[in-house]
Parts: sequence; C-alpha cells; structure tokens
Amino acid sequence: MSGHVVVTGGRGTIGSAVCHQLHHAGTAVTSVDVVPVVTATPFEQVVGDVRDLDAMTTVLKAADAIVHCGGLASDRPGREYDTYDINVAGTCTLLLAAARAGVRRIVHLSSINALGCVGVGTPAYLPVDDDHPHTPISPYQLSKHLAEEACRQFAERHDATVVCLRPTYVIQQSAGAGPGAADLFAYVDLRDVVRAVKSALSADLTGFHTALLAADDLWGEHGSGPHTSLVSCANAQSLLGWTPRYRHTV
Repeated sequence: MSGHVVVTGGRGTIGSAVCHQLHHAGTAVTSVDVVPVVTATPFEQVVGDVRDLDAMTTVLKAADAIVHCGGLASDRPGREYDTYDINVAGTCTLLLAAARAGVRRIVHLSSINALGCVGVGTPAYLPVDDDHPHTPISPYQLSKHLAEEACRQFAERHDATVVCLRPTYVIQQSAGAGPGAADLFAYVDLRDVVRAVKSALSADLTGFHTALLAADDLWGEHGSGPHTSLVSCANAQSLLGWTPRYRHTV
C-alpha cells in the first residue's frame, strides 16, 4: 500500500521484516520500539513505548495505518504483570492514540494463542479455525485474547478496520527448532506472515476480522504431504486472498 504506516515493535523479528518489506514496496514507514536505535535504516525510527499515550498520539498524527507488533511474545513466569501491562494495557493505549489521531486501519499481530487451544490448552475440534471458542489459560493467552477484544471494541466504536492476524509458530529461514504436539505441529514462515500483513493493509474490508496463519503441512516429519495442517486458514484466504507459500522440511 501507499501512504504512511507506523509499525510498533519495529525492531522485533516480525516488525523489522514488515518495516523493510513495506519500505521496499514504496510505503513511508515509521518504526516504533522501546529498543534504542543503534543501526541506520532507510526508514524513520522512533524510540517510544506503546503505553505512552501522548507519545503514541504524536507519532500517529501523520499515519494512515498501524501495524501493531509491539508486545511480549510469550509468558514471563513470575512477571505476569508485565505480560498484561505491555500486551493488554499497551494495546489499549495504542488504540486510544489511534482514535485521537484519526487512524482507522490497524493490523494487529495477535496469535493462535488467543484461542487458548494450543500449548497448555486442548482444541475443542480439528482443524482449529477462527471460530474456535476462546478458552485462554496462561497469562500470555489471556493477554492476546483481551488485546483482540480491545481491537474489536475499537473497530465497532470508531467505524474502523482492524485485522487481527493469528500466526502459529513463526519460523525463519535459518530456524532449527519448531513446534511440538502441544502446538499441533503448526507453523508459518516469517515471509508468509509479512505477506499477510501487506494484504491486510490493503484489503477491501471494514470492521473487525481475524485470520489464522499456518503452513499447509505439519512441522518436521509429522506431515504426510500437503494440506495436512491441523489449522484452517479459510479466513485468511477469503478475506485477504492469502495462502501459505513456504514450507520447511527438517
């Protein structure tokens, strides 16, 4: 898409990849992260915290859309408050800033964990799809669920478009480890996640939407061929025209 996109968590694995790909496609990009800027990039970098309402409002004044990658990516045993503070309060604060700045297109990097049916949970049925009931158990799962609910409320209250992408275990090209049985052996390549973000920014949509992202096979030696995934990406295909391109063999 053209225009100006603010990417939170822009120095993280997904955020950094999104920033570079959007810039390469000709989009004006501002990366926001709590990590100090130590390397030069061809796009703007801002040091900021998504929990700082005034700072986020200022950053978003020139934005046409937000890609929200900022947050903790897993549980922090003994530090559950951090998980809720950053993932839930941070998302709510960013949405308030978006309302102030008039930004009406947001792509939120959620997770299959918002459903609560992987890791410490058990699926109610297979393949898991975007309509699966939410039964979050761990603090991280609850934080992703609550952040999605905040996005739903924002979309409805402000007549905005919010797409919550729900990647499974994100794999980079050089990755060695992968998901296990508790994660349904479900994974998605980082490059496919970035493709989904770009599609969500430009798709002809209004309102609140969710989309699971997974490769069409199982991780490692557990798949017998294509289209064996235990996670359905029907929403991603119908809403975004997205299907996975990359598979990994171990």
